[in-house]
Amino acid sequence: MLLLNTGLTVNDFHDITFGMALNFMWEKKRITAASRGEEQADPERQYNIMKANLPALKEMYKAGEITKNKYDAYIKKLQEWESEE
Repeated sequence: MLLLNTGLTVNDFHDITFGMALNFMWEKKRITAASRGEEQADPERQYNIMKANLPALKEMYKAGEITKNKYDAYIKKLQEWESEE
């Protein structure tokens, strides 16, 4: 039922994956909340900011300003986003 609220038809269910269905529902929720004026985080924008900050992060890690755990967590999060694309 939730997928029908996103604009999909029953016929579309044959052609989409479970992950695509989740993406449709998440985006519908985000757009609806934004239309009500609620502040919404944009995952694509967050990814682009993290990717742009990567060179500075590497320099900070090399200079010893951040720990290996924090550096590895940052890299892991970027890799997770990139593997989903």
